[in-house]
Amino acid sequence: MSITSNIFKAFKEGINISGHNNNSRSASVRWFPSHDGWVKLNSDGAFSSSSVKAACGGVIRDRFGAFLFGYARGLGICSTLHSTQSAYALIRRIKGLMVRDCQFTWNHIFRKGNSVADAFAKFGLSLGTNMRIFDVMSDFYGLHFSFDLVGTVYKRDSHSS
Repeated sequence: MSITSNIFKAFKEGINISGHNNNSRSASVRWFPSHDGWVKLNSDGAFSSSSVKAACGGVIRDRFGAFLFGYARGLGICSTLHSTQSAYALIRRIKGLMVRDCQFTWNHIFRKGNSVADAFAKFGLSLGTNMRIFDVMSDFYGLHFSFDLVGTVYKRDSHSS
Protein backbone atom coordinates (compact mmCIF):
# COMPACT_ATOMS: atom_id res chain seq x y z
CA MET A 1 0.00 0.00 0.00
CA SER A 2 1.42 3.39 -0.96
CA ILE A 3 2.03 6.17 1.55
CA THR A 4 -0.74 8.18 -0.15
CA SER A 5 -3.17 5.30 0.35
CA ASN A 6 -2.10 5.00 4.00
CA ILE A 7 -2.62 8.70 4.60
CA PHE A 8 -6.05 8.63 2.93
CA LYS A 9 -7.06 5.59 5.01
CA ALA A 10 -5.80 7.26 8.19
CA PHE A 11 -7.72 10.45 7.44
CA LYS A 12 -10.90 8.53 6.58
CA GLU A 13 -10.75 6.27 9.64
CA GLY A 14 -9.20 8.71 12.10
CA ILE A 15 -6.07 6.61 12.64
CA ASN A 16 -2.74 7.95 13.81
CA ILE A 17 -0.01 7.22 11.28
CA SER A 18 2.74 9.21 12.96
CA GLY A 19 4.72 6.06 13.71
CA HIS A 20 5.21 7.03 17.35
CA ASN A 21 4.74 4.09 19.66
CA ASN A 22 4.78 5.67 23.08
CA ASN A 23 1.87 5.23 25.47
CA SER A 24 0.14 8.18 23.87
CA ARG A 25 -2.13 7.94 20.84
CA SER A 26 -3.36 10.68 18.60
CA ALA A 27 -6.36 10.40 16.32
CA SER A 28 -7.84 12.68 13.71
CA VAL A 29 -11.48 13.38 14.48
CA ARG A 30 -14.03 15.03 12.24
CA TRP A 31 -17.72 14.97 11.43
CA PHE A 32 -18.82 13.06 8.33
CA PRO A 33 -22.15 13.45 6.50
CA SER A 34 -24.45 10.46 6.05
CA HIS A 35 -24.64 8.27 2.97
CA ASP A 36 -26.98 8.90 0.05
CA GLY A 37 -30.60 8.31 1.06
CA TRP A 38 -29.90 8.64 4.81
CA VAL A 39 -30.20 11.37 7.41
CA LYS A 40 -27.86 11.62 10.36
CA LEU A 41 -28.74 12.19 14.00
CA ASN A 42 -25.88 13.29 16.24
CA SER A 43 -26.73 13.48 19.94
CA ASP A 44 -24.89 14.29 23.14
CA GLY A 45 -25.43 14.87 26.81
CA ALA A 46 -24.22 17.53 29.20
CA PHE A 47 -23.87 17.68 32.97
CA SER A 48 -23.04 20.66 35.15
CA SER A 49 -21.40 19.64 38.42
CA SER A 50 -21.93 23.13 39.88
CA SER A 51 -25.71 23.13 39.35
CA VAL A 52 -26.13 19.32 39.35
CA LYS A 53 -28.22 19.69 36.18
CA ALA A 54 -28.16 17.41 33.15
CA ALA A 55 -29.39 17.89 29.60
CA CYS A 56 -29.32 16.30 26.19
CA GLY A 57 -29.41 17.64 22.68
CA GLY A 58 -28.89 16.75 19.08
CA VAL A 59 -29.12 17.68 15.45
CA ILE A 60 -30.46 15.95 12.35
CA ARG A 61 -28.82 16.67 9.00
CA ASP A 62 -29.23 15.40 5.47
CA ARG A 63 -26.56 13.64 3.41
CA PHE A 64 -25.05 16.98 2.39
CA GLY A 65 -24.76 18.09 6.03
CA ALA A 66 -27.61 20.61 5.70
CA PHE A 67 -29.51 21.37 8.90
CA LEU A 68 -32.96 19.75 9.13
CA PHE A 69 -33.71 20.35 12.80
CA GLY A 70 -32.20 20.24 16.25
CA TYR A 71 -33.37 19.76 19.81
CA ALA A 72 -32.29 20.52 23.35
CA ARG A 73 -33.88 19.18 26.52
CA GLY A 74 -33.13 19.95 30.12
CA LEU A 75 -33.32 16.99 32.47
CA GLY A 76 -33.23 19.22 35.54
CA ILE A 77 -31.40 18.52 38.77
CA CYS A 78 -30.37 14.90 38.84
CA SER A 79 -27.52 12.56 39.52
CA THR A 80 -25.17 11.21 36.89
CA LEU A 81 -26.93 7.86 37.33
CA HIS A 82 -30.33 9.42 36.52
CA SER A 83 -28.99 11.19 33.45
CA THR A 84 -27.41 7.93 32.26
CA GLN A 85 -30.70 6.10 32.81
CA SER A 86 -32.47 8.80 30.77
CA ALA A 87 -29.99 8.28 27.94
CA TYR A 88 -30.52 4.51 28.03
CA ALA A 89 -34.31 5.04 27.98
CA LEU A 90 -33.93 7.19 24.87
CA ILE A 91 -31.75 4.53 23.23
CA ARG A 92 -34.35 1.85 24.01
CA ARG A 93 -37.06 4.02 22.41
CA ILE A 94 -34.96 4.51 19.29
CA LYS A 95 -34.18 0.78 19.11
CA GLY A 96 -37.93 0.16 19.29
CA LEU A 97 -38.27 2.09 16.04
CA MET A 98 -35.75 -0.19 14.39
CA VAL A 99 -38.30 -3.01 14.04
CA ARG A 100 -40.34 -0.79 11.74
CA ASP A 101 -39.52 0.00 8.12
CA CYS A 102 -36.55 2.18 9.02
CA GLN A 103 -32.89 1.28 8.92
CA PHE A 104 -30.42 2.52 11.53
CA THR A 105 -26.72 2.30 12.08
CA TRP A 106 -25.01 3.14 15.39
CA ASN A 107 -21.60 4.74 15.54
CA HIS A 108 -19.56 6.41 18.25
CA ILE A 109 -18.01 9.78 17.54
CA PHE A 110 -15.68 11.65 19.86
CA ARG A 111 -16.92 14.95 21.25
CA LYS A 112 -14.60 17.02 19.07
CA GLY A 113 -16.32 15.58 16.00
CA ASN A 114 -19.73 16.04 17.60
CA SER A 115 -19.49 19.70 18.56
CA VAL A 116 -22.89 20.73 17.15
CA ALA A 117 -24.76 18.15 19.25
CA ASP A 118 -22.58 19.11 22.22
CA ALA A 119 -23.65 22.75 21.78
CA PHE A 120 -27.32 21.72 21.78
CA ALA A 121 -26.84 19.61 24.92
CA LYS A 122 -25.10 22.47 26.71
CA PHE A 123 -27.93 24.80 25.67
CA GLY A 124 -30.31 22.29 27.26
CA LEU A 125 -28.74 23.02 30.67
CA SER A 126 -30.52 26.40 30.56
CA LEU A 127 -33.97 24.91 29.92
CA GLY A 128 -34.85 23.50 33.35
CA THR A 129 -36.90 20.43 32.40
CA ASN A 130 -38.24 21.85 29.13
CA MET A 131 -37.52 20.85 25.57
CA ARG A 132 -36.93 23.14 22.62
CA ILE A 133 -37.05 22.17 18.94
CA PHE A 134 -35.08 24.27 16.44
CA ASP A 135 -36.28 24.33 12.85
CA VAL A 136 -34.01 27.19 11.77
CA MET A 137 -30.32 27.82 12.38
CA SER A 138 -29.36 29.62 15.59
CA ASP A 139 -26.20 31.52 16.54
CA PHE A 140 -25.13 29.34 19.47
CA TYR A 141 -24.00 26.46 17.24
CA GLY A 142 -23.47 28.18 13.87
CA LEU A 143 -19.68 28.28 14.05
CA HIS A 144 -19.47 24.58 14.96
CA PHE A 145 -21.84 23.79 12.09
CA SER A 146 -19.66 25.71 9.62
CA PHE A 147 -16.54 23.84 10.78
CA ASP A 148 -18.31 20.52 10.15
CA LEU A 149 -19.38 21.51 6.64
CA VAL A 150 -15.85 22.40 5.58
CA GLY A 151 -14.45 19.18 7.05
CA THR A 152 -12.39 20.61 9.90
CA VAL A 153 -10.15 17.92 11.38
CA TYR A 154 -9.39 17.96 15.10
CA LYS A 155 -6.63 16.10 16.90
CA ARG A 156 -7.63 13.95 19.85
CA ASP A 157 -4.90 12.78 22.17
CA SER A 158 -5.45 9.85 24.46
CA HIS A 159 -3.16 7.92 26.75
CA SER A 160 -3.29 4.16 26.82
CA SER A 161 -2.28 2.15 29.85
